[in-house]
Formats: sequence, C-alpha cells, structure tokens
Amino acid sequence: MRKSVLAAALVAVLGIAPAGACGLHGTIDNPFTISHPGSLGVALGTRQAVVDGQLAALPEVDVETASRRLDERLEQLRARLERAGLRGGFALLVVEFGHWTRFAASANRVRMVTHATPMIDDPVLLTSEPALAALLDGHLAAAAAERSGLVRWAGNAPPAALSESLLTALAAGV
Repeated sequence: MRKSVLAAALVAVLGIAPAGACGLHGTIDNPFTISHPGSLGVALGTRQAVVDGQLAALPEVDVETASRRLDERLEQLRARLERAGLRGGFALLVVEFGHWTRFAASANRVRMVTHATPMIDDPVLLTSEPALAALLDGHLAAAAAERSGLVRWAGNAPPAALSESLLTALAAGV
C-alpha cells in the first residue's frame, strides 16, 4: 500500500510516466520527465547547445505539427539507415517527447516501429529533436554530437557494424 502511494506521488509530482508514453500524444506534460537513464543529460546538453548557438532552436508548434515534423525526421533517418546498410537494430529515444522508435534491419530493408520501447537486449540511442534535425540537415557531425553528449548510447553497447552504419547514415549527403 505504501509503495503504491509513493509511486502515485512520484507520477504526480515528477511526471514520471509509464514506459512507452509519449509527450506528443498528451500523456506527458513535463519536460523533465525521466524516461530512460541518460536522457536528462542529453536534454540539458541540447539546451546548452541551443543557448551557445551550436544548435538551432526549433520553432514552437502545436502538437499535431510537432508530431508530423518528428515523424518526417524519423522516416528520413529510416531511409538513410536503409541506404547505409544498417545491420542489426536499436531503439531511439527522442528525449524531450519521450518518443520511442525501434529500427531493425531485415535483408535490405529497415523497419521502423514508432512508440515501441526497446527490447531487453537492444542498444538504445538517446537524442533530442534539435540534435536529430541538425544531424539530418548536415549542420552537425555525428562524432561531434556524440562528443558533446547530444547523442548518447545507453543500455547494451552497440556492435561496431551498427555504430558504423549509423554514422554513415548521419553523414551529410547520404
């Protein structure tokens, strides 16, 4: 009884939501939501990069437009991963929205499943929408994003082939 009351209080005060919840779809209304270890560091790094002028702040838009914009970026990443010959799979968390997406290679295709939390052995890639936008638009190199904490692997370490294909996909002009 005491544990359930404490859990309910944490949900109410801190905005900690169940796994798989997404801020774009009305479940979370707290930018400091804890959705995965390391996500707060990515969010704070993103904010600092915007303040320092390393990343462009994305225009504030309504939820439907933000969702559509993120879906387009994720589809762009999926297509690039396919062209880069992704091997394996991983889960991606866009930290400010708590938005999960799983990418998995199968033959010459890459399958993308949105709102799918990681499998137990999935490598997890944490990033933010401004960082993802800068990477896909060629304004930020993947290695620089990783060094500055704007992109961070969490959970199981990714195999070298997965990291290599992701870096290739994020390189400008792929």
